[in-house]
Amino acid sequence: VKLMIMKFIGFLIFILISFLGFHVLKRPVIGGSDSYYAALIGTWLRMKGLYISLYLAFLIAGIYVIVGFLFGKHERYKKIPLGPFLSLSTFIVWLFGNNILENIIFNHYKW
Repeated sequence: VKLMIMKFIGFLIFILISFLGFHVLKRPVIGGSDSYYAALIGTWLRMKGLYISLYLAFLIAGIYVIVGFLFGKHERYKKIPLGPFLSLSTFIVWLFGNNILENIIFNHYKW
């Protein structure tokens, strides 16, 4: 039952991002397969791993886009697949574990 809940939450997060992004920007912001991929990540890494993995995926994708803009490799509104960044972040979380990354990312900076 817990796995089904994690799968549903991972899927729901991306559906909400997609829905809000579409209504704000008037164009698709996340592909449909990313939602299914997030459901798989939620099933595999559980809730804490899912959140850390999504955080890292968007962080790595943002860095990639900024570097691409600086070197002239990307154009504005160009579609960039999120799947490779989800894969990389999921592998990082699986490799290092939830607790280590949570301490590095969230507890290092005292807000």
